[in-house]
Order: sequence, then C-alpha cells, then structure tokens
Amino acid sequence: MAGYMGFGMQSWLYKKKPRKPFTKRGKLPSYTALPKYSREFTIKPKSKENNKLIGAITIGIILCFICLGFIYEEKFTNYSNEYSKSIEAFNKKKDHEAYIYLISKATEELKRGQTLKAYDKLKIAETIYPNDYQQKHLMKETLSILCTKDKNYCIDLDKYLSEN
Repeated sequence: MAGYMGFGMQSWLYKKKPRKPFTKRGKLPSYTALPKYSREFTIKPKSKENNKLIGAITIGIILCFICLGFIYEEKFTNYSNEYSKSIEAFNKKKDHEAYIYLISKATEELKRGQTLKAYDKLKIAETIYPNDYQQKHLMKETLSILCTKDKNYCIDLDKYLSEN
C-alpha cells in the first residue's frame, strides 16, 4: 500500500528505485516513533540584564516628567481659565443674540395675530433671561389675549401678575 494517505508523502516512497523483475523485495521501512522529549521549565534571570541601570533610568524619566509637570502647571491652569472665560463669553453672546431674535419674532407674531406662536417664543426667551422687563411685558400682553380664548392661560397670567 503506497501513495497519499492523508498525512503527507513518506520519504521512503519517493526515494524508492524501480525494482528488477523477479527479484526478492526487501522490507519496507516501518514508522519510527518520535523520541520522547521531557524538559523542565524554570524561570531563570537573564545574566545580561543590568537591573540597577534600568531602575536608575526609570526613576530619572519619572523625575523629569514630574519636574515638567510642575513647570507647566501654571501655564496649563492659565490657559484653561482663559479658555473657559472665552467659552463663557461666547455662550453669553449667543444667548443674547437668540434672546433678541426670539423677542423680535414674538413681536412680529403678535402684530400678525398669531398669539400661540408668540407665546412659545416668549417662553423660550424666558429661559434665557427670566427677569427681563420687555419679555415680561410681552408675556403679559400675550397671556391676556390668550386668556380670552382659553382659561388655562388665565392661570399663567395670574402667576405673572402676582410676581410683580
């Protein structure tokens, strides 16, 4: 039995020479078992490592980072404070722009007679600047108009009137 048996071709198979006719054949080589290999695994320190030098370099690098941290700490805090102030100023500017836009649109809606849209815009403007005189005055006008149509708005009007 020769040929491919699923485990690769055996070397004796492709080294085989053609036989002479009517001669006695020799034995085919048998499979030999692999030698048993036993090895003990132990953890051994490397002989070429210089632990003292590596420790000194590591401590030096850590100390350099700590020194740089102390040097740049003040710059970092100044930068973060300036950045937060600029973000706050930008947000105040955008809030003011949004407030002016909402008040102008609410007055336009009141002039056109669309009091519900004006009421919605004034409620949003109230969240931006809750104590503004112009917004409170427009809200009172809008609520007095809406109170004639729906009694739920009369309750809100009473709250606005009781605040002042």
